[in-house]
Amino acid sequence: MELMLCLFSGCIFFPACFIIVNAYLNYFITYKLEKDDIANISEKCVSSIQAICSCVVGLVIVKSCQDIIHDRHWLTNSYTCFGLPYFVYDTWAMYNSHYHHHREIQTWPISQKMLHYMKHTKLLLLHHLFFPLLFSPVILHFRQGLGDFYIGVFYMIEITIPFISARQVMIQLKLTEYPSYKVVGLSMIAVFFISRILVFPFLYWSHSVYAKISFWKVFTNIPIKCNLGCLAVLLPQFYWLGLMIKGALKFFSKPKPTTLLQNSLKTK
Repeated sequence: MELMLCLFSGCIFFPACFIIVNAYLNYFITYKLEKDDIANISEKCVSSIQAICSCVVGLVIVKSCQDIIHDRHWLTNSYTCFGLPYFVYDTWAMYNSHYHHHREIQTWPISQKMLHYMKHTKLLLLHHLFFPLLFSPVILHFRQGLGDFYIGVFYMIEITIPFISARQVMIQLKLTEYPSYKVVGLSMIAVFFISRILVFPFLYWSHSVYAKISFWKVFTNIPIKCNLGCLAVLLPQFYWLGLMIKGALKFFSKPKPTTLLQNSLKTK
């Protein structure tokens, strides 16, 4: 019953956050924003709210678990149920942003709109299907109440989302020439590397300390399904990190406007 209440609360909370942010941007921001700006900023704000909630919950769980295998915290399963509706909501929110950004599709039949949307967001859609269908049953049932500490740590990897969202909003509003954009972009890469890549050695190290064995023995000490699960989560992170680094290199290697102006003057 408690888990169903958490599920219902999530169904209300995330759409309500979107409505509130959207209304605020429409009625209280004097800066001229287009519909696609408002849709995108609203979506990114709610994503950041979810990420902050996830990080806080994860921190509470981690700090409460002295025994990293057997200690339990009620928030572990509760937040999974609370967060499940987010993936349904965000699938719609991404479509809403896509619809307003690609104005040419607004007169198309709904089937063509959906195909266009899925073609451009297929990786994120796979992520939004992957977590509810695979990880939710593992957290709620198959782990049999073990490892709340590890689930708490995984909740905390969402700390990257506010940085990713801030960068995307700055791109949307054409603020990429400001120094703050560089700070946000580099911070995003650094935080992503720490929370999405280095987190895995940390988890294995934590288990080695707990079990009083060497770091390398952890790989054979834990069930193979745990190693495979970590690998399945880790590999896509390298892909995303590669895209971020590639984007940063492209941005910093791009000629500055002053350089372009000087070159044009020299050719005259």
